[in-house]
Amino acid sequence: MSLRRSRIENADTFFASNGSGWMKLNKEAAQEVLVRLRKERKRVSMIEAGIWHNPGFEARLDGILSEDTKERDGIDVDTTEEFFVELDPTYDTFIVTVQKSRDSG
Repeated sequence: MSLRRSRIENADTFFASNGSGWMKLNKEAAQEVLVRLRKERKRVSMIEAGIWHNPGFEARLDGILSEDTKERDGIDVDTTEEFFVELDPTYDTFIVTVQKSRDSG
């Protein structure tokens, strides 16, 4: 089964595939991705939480953490732990969108 239609169980797969925003991660993999992004001092544009239906992802509107649309600085990865704690426990799948770097040159 392709990565697009499956749920990823580890952070290594996410990073090996350049962390595409279409990748669905289980909770442990999503949290590990965020730990690694924190170490790399990267930011996140959005985290979407939902429910896995094998092979489908049901996004939930109350499970979205996104950057302030005015600031566009991305989400500080250090603040994401609280997001996971406050979520409905039935949310078992996540999409993590990494902030694109704005390096000039």
